[in-house]
Amino acid sequence: MPDISIIIPFYRELAFVQAALNSILGQGLADFEIIIVNDNPDYEAKEFLEKNVALDCVRFIHQHTNGGLSAARNAGIKAATGTYLAFLDADDYFLPGGLKAQLDLALQSQAELIHAPFLAGNERVNQAHSDLTSNIIDETCFAFDAPEKSFSQVPELQLIVAPWKFLHRREFMIENGLLFDSELRKFEDRPFVLANLLTRSRIAFYSKPTRVWRKRTGSISSTRKTDADFEDMCISISRCFKTLDTKPAGFFHTANIPEMNLIEMREIMHTLSRAIGGTELLGIAASERNSSEVVRKTLSACAKRQLPNPAFARDTVARHTLTYLRRRFIHIGFTEAAFFQLWEDMAEQRWSKLKGSAMISNLIAAQKADIRH
Repeated sequence: MPDISIIIPFYRELAFVQAALNSILGQGLADFEIIIVNDNPDYEAKEFLEKNVALDCVRFIHQHTNGGLSAARNAGIKAATGTYLAFLDADDYFLPGGLKAQLDLALQSQAELIHAPFLAGNERVNQAHSDLTSNIIDETCFAFDAPEKSFSQVPELQLIVAPWKFLHRREFMIENGLLFDSELRKFEDRPFVLANLLTRSRIAFYSKPTRVWRKRTGSISSTRKTDADFEDMCISISRCFKTLDTKPAGFFHTANIPEMNLIEMREIMHTLSRAIGGTELLGIAASERNSSEVVRKTLSACAKRQLPNPAFARDTVARHTLTYLRRRFIHIGFTEAAFFQLWEDMAEQRWSKLKGSAMISNLIAAQKADIRH
């Protein structure tokens, strides 16, 4: 059994896959396998396959239908034999020695999840690692080393969206049915991360960045969204709260209702803050598009799960959420009080009021300006 299986799904990103593959091969790993999942049934990638077919550590899976990122990752999980799993998007890559250091900690700690920070770069970034930036949440919350912690001890983990920040113990995933939701072709990451965190897992922490996330033109995160995309975002939000309500296998907060309420509050704040500052959902809700009614219903359902309370701002995780929004929109005077008022308005479905709000107009304009740049 190899120590680790690295799963790389791709659809159109073949121009980057070789760099991703090379970043693994250069790690100096002793026992590993790379599983490359082609989720594009119309593209055989012959040249790439011929170049790498002789590598014993590389296995190829060709999907006969395009099932989306969830289905591609699940295919890789089911084919994997490693003790640990790593997910690497085809347009990203590992920093020299980064994956090895994270895996060494995994093998030493035997933890179920091993977290590490990342660096961000654009599509032109290369192995010279120029123009890379760190993530503010990583810097403020996860700049430490630890062989074993729990979600309760590090509640800031609920701020994480990307599953690829972790190494995952494969046997633990199988035992607890921790797969990606195959009904979500996009925006599948958050429900998966939440289910993992809510399962009784030991979590190890490595303080240094191990990989580069490439923000590039044409990727899921940067492509202009359609009404279908916004509706898929709403499904993802609903799945997150369904995870809280039904609880995954191995759920460990059942006996502690106050803590469960706290987790739900943080999830509400996380969802609403991303609607305001990260996903364009607020703008869609305040407009009249085909997806607007679905978005309004989803945000209202989220907001009314708990009544807004300014006292929530004292919570350590909520503080990070509010700090993010304040920094993002300080130039338009967005405040904590404005956030809690917006929460109340969404819960009470005061969409007519919000459509005519100068603050909402300013938030939407600021978000559009960020997207253009």
